[in-house]
Amino acid sequence: MMKRSLTVLSFALMPLLGTCVTNDVTHPPTGCKAGCPEETPLCSEVLERCVQCLEDSQCAGNDKGSYCDVAEGVCAKCLDNAHCAGTPDTPACDAETRNCVQCVSDRDCTNEDLPACHATTHRCVECTKDNFSACGEFACKLSDSSCTDTGRGTLGTCDACETDMECSEGRKCLAHTFGDEELGNFCFLEAAKTGCGDLVVQRRPYSVKAEATSVDGLATEYCFPPVSTTCKGISDTRNIVCSQDSECGIEGLDDGYCPSSGAGAGVCSYFCGGSADCGGTLECGDTPQHCRPPPP
Repeated sequence: MMKRSLTVLSFALMPLLGTCVTNDVTHPPTGCKAGCPEETPLCSEVLERCVQCLEDSQCAGNDKGSYCDVAEGVCAKCLDNAHCAGTPDTPACDAETRNCVQCVSDRDCTNEDLPACHATTHRCVECTKDNFSACGEFACKLSDSSCTDTGRGTLGTCDACETDMECSEGRKCLAHTFGDEELGNFCFLEAAKTGCGDLVVQRRPYSVKAEATSVDGLATEYCFPPVSTTCKGISDTRNIVCSQDSECGIEGLDDGYCPSSGAGAGVCSYFCGGSADCGGTLECGDTPQHCRPPPP
């Protein structure tokens, strides 16, 4: 009889083993055995570790919030949108940060001028990468989530741009420099599509292949203009009548050349290192070498 009684008593005590009561730390869970620090003073038998709270009342006066996220054992500003009812400017609860924010999805943005919810800032904005259609036919400038005045996919190679969306197929918007001079952002060809002008005639004069990251974050190889010129220098070539070099390319930069003799005399050009640097039907020749029409 004695042996049976001990067995029954043993089974009766089993549910108590491994539990942790605030005032009884005789058998705390593994994560609480060393004691709980001031910032997480309570022991959760469910989570088996020290936590900030087990119920809302234990979050009173906590600067992290007055609601207890029992599943994580932390105090929070909110657990659902109802907890944000007292902050009309930030009516939505962000489940990840447990803070009241302006929006967590587009449906939270009721202002027709700001219909899209930015996934990082949780602010209502004009457009986002996932909701660029809010701009209609125009492009969305992702750097500030605003609509531009340029149609999506309408800009060609070497056209000035603000976002990748403005560039036509196979092009992205990249910062361009000439020497140490920052020139702004322009649409340049992606090398992976068909290659650059060093190997593909149709892509001349964009013959310099280099790794770069577009304004919207696409890192890959692109085709840039020859190091001797700029987009303006290319645009002026065979289009601007000149009498001196300064009339070609960007004012103040040495990115253009005005030949005084030869097949292209009196019309803007730029220096070249080979035929890959010259576009269309132009070739690299004369002294100094520049892009020019083939001699008659």
